[in-house]
Amino acid sequence: HPEAGRPTYAGYPESLIVPDTDLGHKYVPNFHGNFPNPRYQHIGIRTNGAGFRDDEWPARGAHRPPRVLVFGDSITFGSPIEENQRFTEIAAKTLADRALPITTMNVGVNGYNLQQYETLLETRGAEFAPDIVIVALCLNDAEPLAKSDAAVIEGKAPLEPNPLTDLRTSYAWALMSRNIRARVWGSARFGDKMAEKYNKDVQQELRELWLDGDGIARAKDAFLAMKAQTEGPLHASFATLVLPYHHQIERSETALTDKASALLDELKVRHLNLYPTFKQNEGADELYAYRDDCHPGIFGHKILGEAFARFLLDLDPIKTATQPPTEDAEPMDTDSVETEPRP
Repeated sequence: HPEAGRPTYAGYPESLIVPDTDLGHKYVPNFHGNFPNPRYQHIGIRTNGAGFRDDEWPARGAHRPPRVLVFGDSITFGSPIEENQRFTEIAAKTLADRALPITTMNVGVNGYNLQQYETLLETRGAEFAPDIVIVALCLNDAEPLAKSDAAVIEGKAPLEPNPLTDLRTSYAWALMSRNIRARVWGSARFGDKMAEKYNKDVQQELRELWLDGDGIARAKDAFLAMKAQTEGPLHASFATLVLPYHHQIERSETALTDKASALLDELKVRHLNLYPTFKQNEGADELYAYRDDCHPGIFGHKILGEAFARFLLDLDPIKTATQPPTEDAEPMDTDSVETEPRP
């Protein structure tokens, strides 16, 4: 995140993101572009009229499929994979194949946290008109607002583009900085040092968020507010997916996902802890996109989407639609979407 000025993010097209006085930043509606990283330049990014990476959502109507609104960060957004490879699309296809159509409304935005999910639901929930609201929780979502977002919301940052800030937070700058350090230290040593530092910093950050009072308090406040908004004015079901980091799978670390699950139990929020699903498939190709990261790869999104589909079967109004079965649509056989471990 930049420290001040227009919010831009390394790894994303700079014209995709604009400041927003409620959320700090948001996506431009009807955007078309590609990831700037050369490794992913073939992957397109487009936003719908509402400003999210998704199809245009069908109009509300009495006989429409259930609308499943999914909040999240860059994981839910689908970085760095194709739109149709995301877990939201996998879940929708899995249920549609069993004659249980749903409309998934993916409102994932990179860099968002629980406070921004809460604000987005409060300000646009009635517009979205969901039947089910899902929070795809990455453990770093309990962080405070990014400095750049807080500055925009508090009116302390210019809303007009700042060329110097844009350069310092651009993908080109990040690549140049990385290349300089790699030349100084040597590529192999630099890669090892960066991975080691990333590991250490992320693990410490997550422990501080979930094992002290500040992160837990922020998460509790946001979940209570979203649950009340969803089950009250929106008359919808509310639930959460808990997503593990790669290093947690490699090291069999369950303390933090267990802590998140315990909080959600306390708040009586239905949730699915994905740690067992990912641990069962440890070592599979493309389970995660990067060496040590929270972003699932293509296979990670596949097993996440299939698990999500099973989870949705127990949430109204989808649960109601399967009991009793209609004559032309048999109830979904949950065994048919079980994911076997992949070598």
